[in-house]
Amino acid sequence: MILINWMKIKNNTLKIFFYPLLAIFAFYINFYYGNLGLLPIDTFTFFDTGFNITIGEHPIKDTWIISGIIGDYLQALFFKIFGLNWNAYIYHSSTLNALVAVIFFYYLKKLGLNDFESLLFSASLSILCYPVVGTPFTYLHSYVFSIISIIIFLLGVISKKNIFFFILPFSMFVAFLSMQLPSGIINVILIISLFIFFIISKKNILIIQNFLGGFFISILLFIFYLFYIEISLKDFLEQYILFPLSLGEGRLLDSSTAFETAKLVNKLNFKSLFLDFKFIHLFLFSHLILIFFQRNTYFKNKEFLIIDLTVICSSFAFIFHQLITANQIFIFSQIPFISALFYFRIKNIFKSKNSIKIFFVLIIIFLTAKYHLRFNEERKFMDLQDVDFNKSVNASILDAKLTNLKWITTKYKDNPLEEIDYLKEAIHLLKKEKKKKMVITHYQFFSLLLNDNFYIPNRWYYLNNTFPGKTNIYYNSYKSFLINKINKEQIDTIYIIMENPETFFTKIFLKYFKDSCRYSKKSNLVVTVKVQNCL
Repeated sequence: MILINWMKIKNNTLKIFFYPLLAIFAFYINFYYGNLGLLPIDTFTFFDTGFNITIGEHPIKDTWIISGIIGDYLQALFFKIFGLNWNAYIYHSSTLNALVAVIFFYYLKKLGLNDFESLLFSASLSILCYPVVGTPFTYLHSYVFSIISIIIFLLGVISKKNIFFFILPFSMFVAFLSMQLPSGIINVILIISLFIFFIISKKNILIIQNFLGGFFISILLFIFYLFYIEISLKDFLEQYILFPLSLGEGRLLDSSTAFETAKLVNKLNFKSLFLDFKFIHLFLFSHLILIFFQRNTYFKNKEFLIIDLTVICSSFAFIFHQLITANQIFIFSQIPFISALFYFRIKNIFKSKNSIKIFFVLIIIFLTAKYHLRFNEERKFMDLQDVDFNKSVNASILDAKLTNLKWITTKYKDNPLEEIDYLKEAIHLLKKEKKKKMVITHYQFFSLLLNDNFYIPNRWYYLNNTFPGKTNIYYNSYKSFLINKINKEQIDTIYIIMENPETFFTKIFLKYFKDSCRYSKKSNLVVTVKVQNCL
């Protein structure tokens, strides 16, 4: 008896180690691939904006951002803890990858999968989730926190513990303030699912009370944030809600002002709708077929139905979101997320069929390996699938703060040192100029590298996608924001640092200034603009 009890204790102790081992694996795999190559416009999403928070500037108030604010503040926190360096940047995304993997493992255990099964699906999710991009990225933040929100809701349904419904709105708010989509759609699905669960739970009022309690506290915290940082509700609504809605309307209605590659009409084809998501669809439609044939059981166990339909509807929402964005596909972690639930249902139907279980396991391993090689190893999201990574260089040669980043981009894939040299020239110019400067660039790292405030006006620079052009109803709002920022900070010179800076100035930037505004070319990547000639 003593021996049996000892073995049970030992076994349970070993099981506890699954969590830290999974967390370490998820953290490391993202850390490795987050350092491998870059796509400047997306790679440095929170780098300078996170740094700017540490020196007193804030998104919306000081930077026009169409995307969420959570990533900026999280990055500022990581900079505070780990220092102003590239490692602190990758720690940020790696931590989120570890967090969602561990939470997913916990959920699968509560669902009813064993340790091996839970570990398999969780490891698959950790491989296919954040490492696809690797560096902190707005859409990935929203996606990850949306998945966490879904899991929290499902844990509430499975355990019937009201604490999960209290926590749920906090996670939903974090997801939405990370990026409006896909979180906005997922939040609607979760609210509908919550209401249905409330009804089938014989109108257990504690479910709604706990949710509303968490919701109102979240609202109060957000209002306090706006008040404390001195961000007007008008600016928040215009930048984060109304202007993005105008873009979304353009994409859905095929407006001439919409970002061309994001128009839904261009995605309404067999490849975009089905082939790009073929294996996600495989599990989705297989699950729907299973529900149909097991409908008598499902409708008797309404909790099963809520769990399955919440997951299925959420997956379709993620697919829809991908169709109306201009991003590479990054939702392949939906495969382990959906398939784990499908496997659980199949496992319960064919309890003694080990061959079915083995076949399923092999399928998951195959699909994980397939997308890992394509998106992690080849870095397809970064457009680096045709790049020889042996040609990459350690970014420490640009600045010691970027140590560990293997620098190579698709535009300079044959000679990354050429791009590095251009950026060194830009850094030299910024150091030499002693007057107040504004920097407009896709290389959002100059402020941190030089430990200076360059009063960056935007996170990204795509006309009618990340800031409004003349045909957009919020053009005057953005113009006022830009001019007021220049006047308030007494900017003398504007540096435009990007590919084809002259084209950017003449076709985009000039729209906000007088025709007398002129640029001077300084190097291949840099033009300067004297502000006194423009206002």
